[in-house]
Amino acid sequence: MADSINFVRVSKRYANGVVALRDVSFSIADGEFVFVIGESGAGKSTIVKLLTREEKTSSGKILLNNFDITGLYEKHVPYMRRKIGMIFQDYRLIDTKTVYENVAFAMEIVGAPPRVIARRVPIVLRMVGLKHRSNAYPTQLSGGEAQRVGIARAVVNNPRIILADEPTGNLDPANGESIMAALNKVNKEGTTVLCCTHDIELVRRMNHRVLEFKDGHLISDTGGGYTSLPLPPRHEMAEVQPNMDLERILRRRREPVREEPVVSASTIQDDIERILSRLPRREATEADETLETVEAPELDTETEEDTSVEEVLTVENEEEVSDDESDGLAETEAETAKDTSETDADDNIDDDSAKLESEDQAAV
Repeated sequence: MADSINFVRVSKRYANGVVALRDVSFSIADGEFVFVIGESGAGKSTIVKLLTREEKTSSGKILLNNFDITGLYEKHVPYMRRKIGMIFQDYRLIDTKTVYENVAFAMEIVGAPPRVIARRVPIVLRMVGLKHRSNAYPTQLSGGEAQRVGIARAVVNNPRIILADEPTGNLDPANGESIMAALNKVNKEGTTVLCCTHDIELVRRMNHRVLEFKDGHLISDTGGGYTSLPLPPRHEMAEVQPNMDLERILRRRREPVREEPVVSASTIQDDIERILSRLPRREATEADETLETVEAPELDTETEEDTSVEEVLTVENEEEVSDDESDGLAETEAETAKDTSETDADDNIDDDSAKLESEDQAAV
């Protein structure tokens, strides 16, 4: 498992001469939950400030996800902090904003789209049990509720590391346990949690790894809950504090990235042809021929029907034309006969007139 946090021989001396850390080395694996305990002035808060680059180391190296942050330019620090979620002892909520707006503000400052904010904020508030208090203001919340808002604000941007500086310092034991339960839930989702606290009883019940500091020294590193250990001898410090050798850490070889094989178009075509060659081509051909045989008569029938219809219409048209011609001939013959009879009648009348004239002449 990769290391999420690495302190390599880190020392910190403030300008007033106070030495907060003395040659401290430890590593925290990715997704681990670790408590940092010790009396006031032991160096717990200094560790948090060094991880967020509020302070710089006097000597040594600090690696976050194998990246050295001690030499980071100031202009890049805000981008580095986006991967870290902070939980403070005094909550640090904005009183003029509601619970929803306080959590959403953490996403707005990193440029998250409004639709992403509207989808994620209710999910995170439900996770910490405060969805029903979305419209409440910080002054209307109890201490435990205000700290749970702080947890929601810390995890809303999906950070890889959560730093909690005395998250239960202002809470009663019952609320303190609820806050630790919320942090434990966040840790189970894969987030690394580093929690600085002085509540020894709570640390014992949580049963996580514990780093104990005293006067700037790491005096114990236990992996299954807190058990007070005496200051180890100087020659045992290398065994208690892992990753003491900076050069050995920097010389670690990363596992080579396995490249996926590139598949060419010709290979895909060969695979397609090989698959097609295994298919029952003969059966498929016979089925296609049978289908064509079945469908062909239907097409021929439709053609014959169309042809017969056209022929019938043609015959009917011819018969209608013949009938029209016959009717025309009959009418013509009738008119001709009529004209002939009228002509004969006129001729008879003329003959009768001539006969009467001849008789009149004879009488005279």
